[in-house]
Amino acid sequence: MKTMVKYLLFSVLFCTTWSFSFSEFQSTVKGAKQEAPQCSDIAFVKAPHTEIYNRDAGISSEDFSLWKAVASAKNPKKGINNMRELFLAVDPIFQVGTHANKQELKDILMRLDNNSLGNIIQSLLSDPLMLQEIAKRSYSHVMGFSKIVLLEGPSERDYKVRLHIWWPKPNIYGKKLVEEDKHVHKWDFVSRMITGSFEDQLYTLYPSTPEEEKVFHKFTEQLSNMESVEREKIISSVQVLEISFLPQSISNTYLCEEAPGTYYSKEILQKKLSLNDQEFDLLFRVHKKYVTLPNKTGKYGLAAIGLESVSPATIVDVEAGDMYYHRNPIAHRLLSRADQITSTLIITDLPIAEKQPYILMRSDTGEDETKNAPVMKVAELKRQLEDYLKVLRSLAAPNRPK
Repeated sequence: MKTMVKYLLFSVLFCTTWSFSFSEFQSTVKGAKQEAPQCSDIAFVKAPHTEIYNRDAGISSEDFSLWKAVASAKNPKKGINNMRELFLAVDPIFQVGTHANKQELKDILMRLDNNSLGNIIQSLLSDPLMLQEIAKRSYSHVMGFSKIVLLEGPSERDYKVRLHIWWPKPNIYGKKLVEEDKHVHKWDFVSRMITGSFEDQLYTLYPSTPEEEKVFHKFTEQLSNMESVEREKIISSVQVLEISFLPQSISNTYLCEEAPGTYYSKEILQKKLSLNDQEFDLLFRVHKKYVTLPNKTGKYGLAAIGLESVSPATIVDVEAGDMYYHRNPIAHRLLSRADQITSTLIITDLPIAEKQPYILMRSDTGEDETKNAPVMKVAELKRQLEDYLKVLRSLAAPNRPK
């Protein structure tokens, strides 16, 4: 996808020459509040077929739970303030061959507010050996965020406590949202939004039907006869068109700012791809699955593992102070604003046996791509943690969930 490719290339360059300053963050979040752009019509958006987009997505409270921040909620236990306390709180709940209780994981996140997380980071910055260990397992994620693995269990109990930071990217011209590919994790997890906010689009999965498979192969065959720039624009246009059909999505606030001609309309896409209305609806559902190969050099490839289809999206807005639980095998995609600092603290459960993490894409050429995920150097990790600590100290403690 053209827009996504540009963003990924930028994120790699950004993370390897990282120079974000705390003063830039202050000017970003404390400046005048910008009004959402108003537009009465987006040229490429047409009313979707209701039987496709109004189906029950099948997301239950067992699959996803959101705990909103509430001012009156009380923290039942003492906060966690250093790495030793974090280890003593997390490690005992993970046993070989069993999975953690959702409530236990939530209780730990309740003890990790901005102040506690700031104390943990401050203790890390004074421990060179710990910084070295954390740097070895942390890297610039291909989805555009800094993945900092604060804690991980031994191989037989491979849980993790991860800090994800999406730094503001004000230099992305015309790019108001940071988008991910739909993807599936190999474990359940709980997360607490520390700063910023994002839209979490949730999808249930089902085996692609013969009709969907036929449409996908027709789509990729048409793409194979096109130049790479045209192919990327078509894939990007299909994704944006799909998102624009979700009236409650934050993306619709920003789509009208895109320059004319950035994306193709549905009518132009159908003509270029020789797809009728029914086939175009099916194209929105079906994706190719790519499992990620081991990252040993800061780069990794993808291996195709078949086709899979998704339900219509269930959209959840997650804000600072909120916590949520996400269960495998629900797929999801995050959309966040490029002009804010977004960060989450995540505890992943033990990997589920025989499960693989994978990306859902519409491209048939994923195996030809190389993903860049450079491992962090100690100096870079320290620099990011120092600026992030300033961010935490500048913010009032968020409301705590019930």
